[in-house]
Amino acid sequence: MQGEETPTWLATILPTPLDVNWQREGDEWLHHLWAALGEEVSLEGNSMGDQEASPEFPFAHLVLVPTSAELQSRLRLVPLERGLVAVVTGVGGPDIKRTQVEPWAIAIEEASRRVGQRHQSFDWAAVVASLPGREFYRIALASEAHLGSLQLSPAKHYLTEYLGGSKPSLFGRAPYWSWPIIVEGSSTGYNWPVAATAASRTVHRLAALLSLVWGGCWVIREAPVERGESPRLETPERLWWEKPPQTPRKIKRIASSGGI
Repeated sequence: MQGEETPTWLATILPTPLDVNWQREGDEWLHHLWAALGEEVSLEGNSMGDQEASPEFPFAHLVLVPTSAELQSRLRLVPLERGLVAVVTGVGGPDIKRTQVEPWAIAIEEASRRVGQRHQSFDWAAVVASLPGREFYRIALASEAHLGSLQLSPAKHYLTEYLGGSKPSLFGRAPYWSWPIIVEGSSTGYNWPVAATAASRTVHRLAALLSLVWGGCWVIREAPVERGESPRLETPERLWWEKPPQTPRKIKRIASSGGI
């Protein structure tokens, strides 16, 4: 790890490994750790990197480095098959160990307590529609409907897209119309990125179900976005970068002086 210090002291947090399954809970535990540490000291940022074994610390491990005027120590984590070893290291005399170790100890205890307990519910919205260019008939949701915990609403208008025709052409595109469905739901997670992953899986399953029921190919056209206080999601009449095809201008041929 670039900028790695040579510690002059170390302190173990617990005499036994932490009861944390790193493969399943590591990301969430780290999220809670930084949040809890920020409640103990002034924290402007943080970083984390891999560190090879060294004479000072003879195990490959992760180094967590806070950006803080109050906390100059670092937390070193050694993931085990069962559990997690946490060691705090620093540079300086033993008189600073209490102020440099205690915030980590409190944050570690709090993070371990919060894992799996502080999942929020996030409202989101997404859009599904038939795959452009693959449908030869139009299907639209007649009215609002509920499917389990999901609310489905037809878009206010159909979506017009211009695609290449059945034969290659530089001068023409074929219009394609579809009537998207707005999907609204909620997912839980310790932060929005985690909840968004769960939401995407839900919307993908919905698209697969519609494909089976309606005999077409339905896909996600707009990935789940957190709603919050934002207005209800709506689809455009056409993609913002697209313009209706125009009649090609006549091309004036210019003779080349090179005889080509």
